[in-house]
Amino acid sequence: MSGLYYCQMKNKLQRVLRILVHAIAIGACALLCTGIIVAQKSRQKDVEEIADASPAAWKEFLSKEGGFAIQFPGIPKESSQSMGEVNVKMHQLHASFEYSVMYADYPDWANDSDPRLAKRILDSGLEGAVAETKSKLLEVEEISLDNHPGRRYTERMPDGSVLRGKTFLVGHRLYQVAITTPKEDGAIPEAKRLYEDATNKFLASFRLVAR
Repeated sequence: MSGLYYCQMKNKLQRVLRILVHAIAIGACALLCTGIIVAQKSRQKDVEEIADASPAAWKEFLSKEGGFAIQFPGIPKESSQSMGEVNVKMHQLHASFEYSVMYADYPDWANDSDPRLAKRILDSGLEGAVAETKSKLLEVEEISLDNHPGRRYTERMPDGSVLRGKTFLVGHRLYQVAITTPKEDGAIPEAKRLYEDATNKFLASFRLVAR
């Protein structure tokens, strides 16, 4: 019985990981078409005048259903996509950069109560998504949010743009928070600082709220 149970759980985990890979890839692909405003500008004044650089443009967005709050430089658009029994929900904003929060609920047993299982879900999901989007993983580190395991990572997308994100497994819910900025090769120093400031502000503002 133990061998049969192990095989059943292994098959279930493989199915969940396949869905997870597609879910993370959806979040990444949604950010591929990055804004070109900053890429077209060359003067410091122009860079400072884009909406993403204005503190007044940043407002907290609260999703009671999603169980999170985060700062966006505008109002995100909500969409969803069903993948079998899993429904992936996304909140996206197309501004000078691309901002996204994605979440999906998985079977109750695929949760963060088992550290080894959570590690496999997070690592395998990220590795699979990188392979599926044909991006290059530049760096990844283990992080946590309110004692829930997560990953922070940086990817170079096929078009040269850079995706920076965080993924958390909270119970059996997966969250992905990501921002994509234009390619950095040849960018002026002021633009690079804006990329960094917007990235840090967006990713650091994500928090969990009671549902």
